[in-house]
Amino acid sequence: MVSILCNCALAVVGVGGLILALSSLRTIRLQTKSIERQTQTLVESQRARIVALAHGDVPKTLDNPANRRMEVRLENLGSTPAHDLIYETWIEIIRFPFKDFTSAATHFRSPDPVTVYRTDTPFIINIPLGRPVAEQEWTLVRRADAFVCVRIHLDYADSFGRTSVDFGYYVTPAGIAFLPKYNNTVQTDES
Repeated sequence: MVSILCNCALAVVGVGGLILALSSLRTIRLQTKSIERQTQTLVESQRARIVALAHGDVPKTLDNPANRRMEVRLENLGSTPAHDLIYETWIEIIRFPFKDFTSAATHFRSPDPVTVYRTDTPFIINIPLGRPVAEQEWTLVRRADAFVCVRIHLDYADSFGRTSVDFGYYVTPAGIAFLPKYNNTVQTDES
């Protein structure tokens, strides 16, 4: 009888120990997830973060019949340099609703990678319309019946991995507006 009571007591102690061990494992798992989130936040705060912003007086620059173009400045708002940066641009006059750029868009891909540091000096991209524009077509732009649409695609690396980002804009008489189709970021962390 004593051995049965001892075995029962050992079983109760064993179950209690098992419950305590499982509870400890759950606590460790929660702490690990918390540390992973904190690490990810730290990494995100240190990554290169390139933004593309309109530069200069966009309507005035576009209204120059001899050289219709848009200037965009790239700025690194992150803590680390963005290296191996390649950019692509598309520019086209399009009537809305906007679906996508057509084969008539002027497309450019930078031939050589550059590095954009976190500095006060922005990197300026010149995006020429690349073709003569008839006065009738430009009248549609002035009346907001058609819009100059621009897409900028950037691909760059930093200490943590690669980033691909798209910016899409169209020019209105009141300024710059966003093309919702082309405003996204994809990051790939190096393992």
